[in-house]
Amino acid sequence: MVGTIVKAVATVLGATLGSAGELEKAAKECKKAIRLPAVPVKVPSWDKKFWNNIGGGNGWKIQQHMTTNIVRIVDNDGILRACGTEEAMEELFNKLIKNG
Repeated sequence: MVGTIVKAVATVLGATLGSAGELEKAAKECKKAIRLPAVPVKVPSWDKKFWNNIGGGNGWKIQQHMTTNIVRIVDNDGILRACGTEEAMEELFNKLIKNG
């Protein structure tokens, strides 16, 4: 099931990331708690008050929820790309930037 979701998201993100397999490959290499959205979701502007920026680059943000400590990656268009543990999101982000 997770592999199917990863492949679907990687296909959708392919145009943005340059290669449909980049996100899938990076997520598999991380082998941490990662959840990829089934479809790209625009982050609502009102939820900014619940998330702190803890990293990022190239217009992308790594954000942590104030209450749950869940960490997510949001692209430069405000689209949620992945969420999970802080360690997993930082590792995934670094792989995306390296391959990007």
